[in-house]
Amino acid sequence: MKVVVFGATGRVGNEVVEECLRKGFEVVAFSRKPKINPRKNLSVVIGDALNPTAVDKAVEGCDCAIITLRVEPREIRDIISASTANIVSAMLRKKAKRLICLTAMGVGESIKEVPFFIRPVFTVYMGRSFKDKHRQEQLIEASNLDWTIVRPSFFTNGPVRGNLIVGEKIKPKGLIASISIKDVAKFMVDQIENQEWIKKKVAISY
Repeated sequence: MKVVVFGATGRVGNEVVEECLRKGFEVVAFSRKPKINPRKNLSVVIGDALNPTAVDKAVEGCDCAIITLRVEPREIRDIISASTANIVSAMLRKKAKRLICLTAMGVGESIKEVPFFIRPVFTVYMGRSFKDKHRQEQLIEASNLDWTIVRPSFFTNGPVRGNLIVGEKIKPKGLIASISIKDVAKFMVDQIENQEWIKKKVAISY
């Protein structure tokens, strides 16, 4: 199994790369910044996901793509959806079927699952980037890929805990739902060979 990780030097992307390697997969780490050194089973492609040629190079020969791209809330360009359009197109051309994409709880219709008192954080502070993520989800849903969209709650830096609450609609524990980055990465990588959530948007939290 050969997996390309887009956003490989980000907080989640880096953990996804390491988890893939632990599972014995061959990994292509795609990033705009040369922060990763190649090693056994790990190759690196430096490029911008807005560049179709660079994306094609990264996807070549891969069976699965994992998208962990993120932008700053103040970003005014639709970088995530435009990048995802390139990734989806490359996967269709290169016949890579499995796609796992990280968005967030609160994107699209899932804003209804977020406690009322927290919604202003999503609609005001994160509003621009969350609209871009919503377009990203729509692009993926419209594709003919075997996709899974993963919507985690707020990130923490804790260890892997397991015992996640998982579902298309969930009710996390506590006033502010959270999940560790390591658990998010593990869940995403576990989906590579799991068919339970194909063509579904799945929320995860504690």
